[in-house]
Amino acid sequence: MSWLERLLRRNEMERQLNKEMHFHLEQHARQLIARGVDPVEARRRARLELGGPEQVKEECRDARGTRWLEDLWRDLRYTVRTFRQKPGFAAVALVTLALGSGATTVMFTVVNSVLLKPLPYPEPDRLVVLQEQTDWSTQFGSLWGFTPPNYLDCKRQVRSVDLAGSRFITGTLSEPGDPENISGREISWDFLPTVRVSLFRGRTFRPEEDRIGATPVAIIGYGLWQRHFGGNESAIGARLVYETKSYTVIGITRPDFRWADTELDLLTPLGQDDSPQMQDRGWHRLRVMGRLKPGATLAQARAELSVVGRQLAAQYPKTNKGRTFIADPLRPPVEDVQSTLWLLLGAVGLVTTEDVPLNAEFPAELEATTR
Repeated sequence: MSWLERLLRRNEMERQLNKEMHFHLEQHARQLIARGVDPVEARRRARLELGGPEQVKEECRDARGTRWLEDLWRDLRYTVRTFRQKPGFAAVALVTLALGSGATTVMFTVVNSVLLKPLPYPEPDRLVVLQEQTDWSTQFGSLWGFTPPNYLDCKRQVRSVDLAGSRFITGTLSEPGDPENISGREISWDFLPTVRVSLFRGRTFRPEEDRIGATPVAIIGYGLWQRHFGGNESAIGARLVYETKSYTVIGITRPDFRWADTELDLLTPLGQDDSPQMQDRGWHRLRVMGRLKPGATLAQARAELSVVGRQLAAQYPKTNKGRTFIADPLRPPVEDVQSTLWLLLGAVGLVTTEDVPLNAEFPAELEATTR
């Protein structure tokens, strides 16, 4: 018999179940009476040995596989009756449940995308972010960005992690098309390979292009490619002018590429920056990240960075005294709001537990079914 037949013939099967229960109870009682047991005692012992009738019936109903549908139909009927008896209470409860469930869903979606979902790069657990740390604290804390010289020293001496540097830039793109203020990053030649991000078109920077005096080249964002080049394939090899400097376009990022949750319009080689700050060991503006090499651990990277920090503190006491370098797993930049997001998720999660007041007046039928 299929589950649909069992469901449609529920009343007939209930009658049959009652008959079977009565039959087995009487049969067992007759056997006891035949052995000389008093009839009243025989029926009592038969009920005890077979188990509670209602309990046995529940087990039989569960075995049919349609119990959940029967319970659902019973609950729906009770809900409709409750709505009719107390429409105001029902409306308030439904609105509260809807608001609570909606708020919880929205907050979990935010927390999942910001805090729980891994970064959209291959092997994100191997990526680390590096910072300079001082043994004193300012109003902004004790963590600093890297200086270009400190970054290069760490890059040369640290063996357990491949390091890459970048810094934020913003300025005016004057050609092609109408002038526009854009933002982007100067990146080391190995930045994209370290993150393991491929381009939509073209190629990434080469080591020989990441130095002062090399031919100015640039990678443009997918959005900028659409706005200023019309999505034309001839953009590769074309010329653009950023902050009065002419660059040759060699690549285009993928449409979904983001860094620090920001779409980048322009990428240029960090090593071509000949500004005085790039030689200043007191200019803390570089963001440094890295990827642990195969077999290397975060503990190894931290130990090596600590050694380099002590060496540079002794070699450059004026700028590096009391300063070392640390590495942590790379995560989305949400440190300032992380605790707030968890707090909000917990708060909205409690809404569903407060949907019905503890002193609410329940219908008499519900009170009867819970006793």
